[in-house]
Amino acid sequence: METGAKETNRAPARNSGLGMTMHGKVILELRRLSLGARPNLTPVFQQKHKRWMIAGEEGGGCNGEVGHYIGFAGVVSTPLAVSIPIQSLIPNSTQRRVISQEIVRAQIFRYGSSCDLLITHHYLAPASKEGARPPMERQVLFLGKNGILAPATRQPVFFDHSGEAIDFPKNLIPLIQAVSKGAMTPKNSRAHCIPLQPITLAPITKSKSEAAPVIEGEPIIDEALPLAASPAAVTPAVTTGSKSQRRSKSAATQFGTAQPPAAPAEASAPSAA
Repeated sequence: METGAKETNRAPARNSGLGMTMHGKVILELRRLSLGARPNLTPVFQQKHKRWMIAGEEGGGCNGEVGHYIGFAGVVSTPLAVSIPIQSLIPNSTQRRVISQEIVRAQIFRYGSSCDLLITHHYLAPASKEGARPPMERQVLFLGKNGILAPATRQPVFFDHSGEAIDFPKNLIPLIQAVSKGAMTPKNSRAHCIPLQPITLAPITKSKSEAAPVIEGEPIIDEALPLAASPAAVTPAVTTGSKSQRRSKSAATQFGTAQPPAAPAEASAPSAA
């Protein structure tokens, strides 16, 4: 069947994943060139320390005009707990394995002198219940597309919509230079981000959804607000009631509604003879 052959050879759909969004044809070309950098991060559990961590693999290189490299750096508050260099006979593959509770990842893709760069901060959020796996959150620190990475430069240059060069945050420049060197190194066999120092980041701001939830069934009362109603709030109710009584009386008179007879006067007692 021709239909089955076409479906088999069809390129995969776009990959959003945890890393940079790439077209399916780009992913196939990276595999064909044996550029084995994998951006995916995985939560792992350490039995001895009874804690959850984030694990990632650093690696990549370049093959001709195509380069792809992924590097990691720790955070000052939580440096890398594990950093294992890997020596492999296969170039442009995995060169290091890192594990930490909080980590910064940089991914760069180069074709010729054009490149894309994505830097993200990954951390573990509080678990929903004790013993459950905590969710992994991501914060984008820098995202640049269609930049220029020349062989003579140490880092790429990105431009905004007006054509002006975008300045990198100073704390991210060593990481950007390291992954740029990795994406320009043919038959790469070493991890370029090993000598990097932990990066200083701003405190994580919790979103409104992560605020303390309201317990269902409990009234929300502000102690600063008075609970007793003011006299001004009661006056309109009395006035409204008197107006409604007047309207009912006028309507009864207009339609000729019989009024209830008045109560007879009480007879006076007879005078004594």
